[in-house]
Amino acid sequence: METASAPPPPQRSWTLEELRHAARLAFTTGPGERVDTAALAAAAGVSPRQVQRWLGGHARPGQQAAHRLRAALLPAPDVLQRQEDDARNAAEAAAEVERASQRDGAFSSPVALWAERGWLGEHLLLVVLNPDLGYARAGVVGAHAPNVARLRTSPPRPASVPGGRWQVLDAYGTGHRFDAVVLRHALLREVGPWRTRVHPDRMPKGHSDGWLAGAPVPDLSRLARRAGVRGRRERHRWVEGA
Repeated sequence: METASAPPPPQRSWTLEELRHAARLAFTTGPGERVDTAALAAAAGVSPRQVQRWLGGHARPGQQAAHRLRAALLPAPDVLQRQEDDARNAAEAAAEVERASQRDGAFSSPVALWAERGWLGEHLLLVVLNPDLGYARAGVVGAHAPNVARLRTSPPRPASVPGGRWQVLDAYGTGHRFDAVVLRHALLREVGPWRTRVHPDRMPKGHSDGWLAGAPVPDLSRLARRAGVRGRRERHRWVEGA
């Protein structure tokens, strides 16, 4: 199974509209509000006037400035590191689950605890889209309709979708939670050039595990094979009209 490692620096430059979009997501606290250019400038280590010129399309940042600006729009370094650690720990736990399955059910204490918590049941990696935000994210939930419903109705609820639901773009089912976490990490690496965050005041949960909606949705089956994750694509089951 593929283990977690630090993602390579993005090799793709953002368009001006993508930069504006990411700045609105990360540095506004609500819809219709103006970008807090002072906060973005402080995070990028440049002047507010410079940020205003970039967002206005009157200048383009140089290579070093673009790197700092990009870093300011990503989740915080400690969040990225925690995601790396979570994926590595999940890969180790998945290996322990596999070993336990070969010992005729003689579970170790950790595996027994995971079973008690429900982590060894079927789980889903869901790719969901908030059309109002223009933001997609990856969520891991137990493979039961109420869990999926909670994710789809989590705030912010998109007004343009009937019932205020996130749209499910794709789904992949795994045998336990750990494989789903490993697959989520592989997905986040794949969409690295489009990754950004949402201000937590706008989106309290999931604001650091998403990307700009314009990114192509990766092939989850291909990612699963590459990451050594066993399961099946379940778009037909969870995507309306699929």
